[in-house]
Amino acid sequence: MKDKQPSKKNKIMKVIAIMSVITSLVLSGVALNNSLHLEEMKSGTDGDSSLSRISSLYGTHGCEEGGFSIQIGPDSNENSILDNEEVFEIRNVCHGKQGESGPMGNRGYQGYNGSNGSNGSNGTDGIQGTNGLPGVGGVSPFIQSFGGEYGSCPQALIIDIGNDSISQSIDSSIKICFGNLSSGRVTDIQPNSGNSF
Repeated sequence: MKDKQPSKKNKIMKVIAIMSVITSLVLSGVALNNSLHLEEMKSGTDGDSSLSRISSLYGTHGCEEGGFSIQIGPDSNENSILDNEEVFEIRNVCHGKQGESGPMGNRGYQGYNGSNGSNGSNGTDGIQGTNGLPGVGGVSPFIQSFGGEYGSCPQALIIDIGNDSISQSIDSSIKICFGNLSSGRVTDIQPNSGNSF
């Protein structure tokens, strides 16, 4: 049986593989040579930091509308401040001219007057009072007031109204609170008593 000869493609692949190995060995030798000389390298001196600041316009300038200057220089004394003697370069920046006023807008339409509201209806007449007893003076109304803490209100005004100052019978009471309630919500001070604020 006849031996198979390697194809042309296989020969080329072998040559490329051999060349890759040789190239890798050469590059490794160069890297090793360079690493031997690293000890001879020394650190350089640190450079100065550059600083900038914004200040007023400098020198003669044509800034009719005003402006400012940008000042740049090295921080030679390393105090993180650009001192006057460290300023190396100054550039003025001018403000632009103010723009002209735009045209006036169109006049708005005048609004119409609203219609008049209708009159309210007349209230009903009150009940006519009864006549006093003959020969006896009428009874005077009884009114008393109280101010201060009352129920859950820290500052209250209580006005009690009655028809007889002798019996001091209270017919109605007005309670006004001038502060926030100390607890609970607006409700009866005593349950089911109708004495809310």
